Amino acid sequence: MTTRPLINQLPVVEYETPRIGRTVRGPDLYNLAVLANVTALARPMHGFAIRSVPVGTYVASYRRSHAAINQAFIRWTVKMQLPNGISFASNEDMSITLTITDAAGNSVPSSDPLIPAGFKGESFAVFSESANPASPTVCGSGYIDLDALALVLTDPSWSFSFAVARTYGSTARVETLDLRELGRTVVDTDDTYGVDPADFQPGQPIAAGTSTTLGALRLAQTIEGGIATQPDVLHLVWPNDITADIPQTANPTYAALLYLEQTSGVAMRFRVPVRPIYTSLAAGGTTTGERARWRVRYYVSGGGTADVQLLTGATASPYSITGLTGAAWEWSAWQDCALPTSGTDAIATLSVKGQVSGGALYVAGLHVQSY
Repeated sequence: MTTRPLINQLPVVEYETPRIGRTVRGPDLYNLAVLANVTALARPMHGFAIRSVPVGTYVASYRRSHAAINQAFIRWTVKMQLPNGISFASNEDMSITLTITDAAGNSVPSSDPLIPAGFKGESFAVFSESANPASPTVCGSGYIDLDALALVLTDPSWSFSFAVARTYGSTARVETLDLRELGRTVVDTDDTYGVDPADFQPGQPIAAGTSTTLGALRLAQTIEGGIATQPDVLHLVWPNDITADIPQTANPTYAALLYLEQTSGVAMRFRVPVRPIYTSLAAGGTTTGERARWRVRYYVSGGGTADVQLLTGATASPYSITGLTGAAWEWSAWQDCALPTSGTDAIATLSVKGQVSGGALYVAGLHVQSY
């Protein structure tokens, strides 16, 4: 690995005409190399954030942005004060036990060395403010080696299952529980992606070559890697508990889910950013949509069969996941959908509906991502 860090801002790009086969002059390709690194692979786009988490089990969906993104940071915190200034009634403790699985059934338990300390079920003491006003936020954090996990979790669709528990007490809750991918801050010259700007310093030749040699081809491959790294659009998590106040319906026709309503009977709308993509200069945009995929975590009680709809505003919307059955928590298969590329002010509005032939449908997770 080199020790040259990527800058945390965009460089000034000066217009220069590269002369193939000639000596590099000034910023011919240097700026382009840094821009490719920063814009393509220095800003990963996948992860999740769960807020105000009481005890229970929460399962977050995750799909790695790109093979070149090989580290993630994970943490959880507990605040010493509840909303509205209410302090804990007594000293308490909390713990989180993390298990990671993939869609093929492979699993990494909390006891595995790949799971960082703080996520192995250890108890963290939480003191009431009256007992210790200066007590800081309790926090467990660590790093996830995505390359090492991928050797075990061979299916790209992963689930992070967090069992949140208290040994004693009844008030404390996890304030934040989140995971974010870490960008490539150095260039690995044995990797296809990431351009070492030293390749383009004055005096070096401009040439084409393989990904492991000097050349502008590596710059192009880094940009291609960035294009393949698409953002998470919407990621929602609720407790895996059918007795909790989570999205649900017993309606035999498509309807808004209870606890996921904007007003009674009207599905809650989520405003998400979309990228303007133009079919031609004359057309100015399209409602056909940007390619995306989505899945839900579901439970169907009473032996019924359930369907879920995602409404995005693209031409073919709504998109349906059908035939869901089983009184156990499961992720559905990924379903293709599209996001409008001509949304008002580059904003799309997403909403979800469901129906069930009998019994009830419960939803504990929704994940939408571009790809």
